[in-house]
Amino acid sequence: MYQSDIVSARKVAEGAYQIVNDRMSEGICNLIDIAYPNHDGVQDPEVIADMMLLRDTLQSLSMACDIWTKQLTEVIQLDGENQ
Repeated sequence: MYQSDIVSARKVAEGAYQIVNDRMSEGICNLIDIAYPNHDGVQDPEVIADMMLLRDTLQSLSMACDIWTKQLTEVIQLDGENQ
């Protein structure tokens, strides 16, 4: 890994955060409208499947972010231990 990889990863992470933040700001009502397009209590199975996949991907991303955050923190804190 190079410094340019770190900068690139940060930019990608910022973009992903912006997408997630934008979608979250739309609120749950928008998700319900998409899941129940006819407002008749019947879910659109394709939309629900896509939502399940997105949920799983976001959960995996969250776990990966936690791991990488811990690794970065450990490396950053090494300087303080060496002084």
